[in-house]
This record gives sequence, C-alpha cells and structure tokens, in this order.
Amino acid sequence: MEAVTVYCASSPHIHKDYFTVASTLGRLLGESGRRLVYGGGSLGLMGAVSRACRDAGGHVTGIITENLRDAELLDPDNQENIVVPTMRERKQILESRGHAFVIMPGGLGTLEEFFEILVGRLLGEHAKPVILIDPPDPTHEESHSFFTPLRVMMDHMIENGFAKR
Repeated sequence: MEAVTVYCASSPHIHKDYFTVASTLGRLLGESGRRLVYGGGSLGLMGAVSRACRDAGGHVTGIITENLRDAELLDPDNQENIVVPTMRERKQILESRGHAFVIMPGGLGTLEEFFEILVGRLLGEHAKPVILIDPPDPTHEESHSFFTPLRVMMDHMIENGFAKR
C-alpha cells in the first residue's frame, strides 16, 4: 500500500481536536513512507494532514480543481500538485492514485467522496480498503463521535430494508 488517499475538511473553522487527529494521521503516513494523495488545499484538516506528512518526510500529491485552487488555497509546498477543470476529474484521480482510502471528518464534499468510494467498493469496482476515522466529537459531552449521526442513519436504512448490512 504505497499511496493513501485522504478525504477530509477544508474548513479552518472547526474544533482544534480534529486538527490533532489530522496531524497525527499525516505524521504516521509520512513516517511509514507512504505517499499522501489528497484534495490539495492548505486550509483545514487538508492542510494539517499534508503539512504533517511532509514534515515527517512523506511525499504529498494534491489534486484540486481550478475553481477551488484559490478558495482552498492550493498548497505550493506539496511535492506534486495537479489542477483539473472539474470535480469529476479530481475525484477520478484521487481514486486512481490511492491504494487505500481514509475518510476523516468533513463537510458535504467529504461525505460525497466517502459514499462514492464506499459504493464503488460494494459494487466491486475496486477492492481497496476504506477506513473511516471517527474521533470523539468535542462538542458533545456524552459518548458521541463525529460520525455517530451517520452511523445511526445507516443503521436506520438497513433496518428499513433500504441497504444491506
């Protein structure tokens, strides 16, 4: 498993605990000698994971659209940056370049990428590992993680026959 594609938040306006998780993942990828493939931005968890990977000696490839290049501030320090016209092209390269996928907390774009990768795996379009990093939600006092609401929704779909376990 030479390269890992990571999907995560580009927003810088999230709790610092999520940045700690992203930095730890980036450091571990860099120390392991694996390449990081990600959305190319320098902000949010994207920026944290890429900086930590590079700081630990890892190789980082960023893939970003022309429209997002300025909004997410393309990270010029990546060893490789690929700028494409559309999100479809971006997602195709993110998928093809990774030998495994790690999904971290994020917004709608991250969820869309997660479901596309998960459904592709379920349909047999790829057999690559899909890993969901589900850290504790620092905004809840009880035992609650970031993806708890998503897991509840998925259980609800299964219980009602809309999805298989």
